[in-house]
Amino acid sequence: MGDLKLRPSRRSFIKNYILGVLLLLIITAYDIVFKLPDEIYLFLLFLVALFFIEPEVERAMLEYRITKNEVVEIKGLVAKRRSYIPYKEISQITIGKGILGRLLNFGNIKVVSAAGMESSITIRGVSDPERYFKLIKKKVEKS
Repeated sequence: MGDLKLRPSRRSFIKNYILGVLLLLIITAYDIVFKLPDEIYLFLLFLVALFFIEPEVERAMLEYRITKNEVVEIKGLVAKRRSYIPYKEISQITIGKGILGRLLNFGNIKVVSAAGMESSITIRGVSDPERYFKLIKKKVEKS
């Protein structure tokens, strides 16, 4: 098996999408009734766009890999920063899912090295986190 590549799921950004749609509906309704000045209308549309763009930027900037020997976090668009934790150095793995995460099956996996919390990787917002949790746990037990 080669490297398994993960990115945050779009499902994990459901709050952004809901807030963006609600703000767009409020802007539209308010503009129909009261006619907003163009500057305010454009500013509010810019805010709506940010709600939809932010998840895509975050997904582009974060990548996680579960390799044969380690868990890897890669951050950045142009300048990439890589963090590695070999399986033999992992002291703790935790999984976290909120209410929406349980409903839509996404969550975070925190991998902590023996060096402590300052040397950890949080795999954020992945779909089906139990699957990856079990995979990492199995690899830790083998090493």
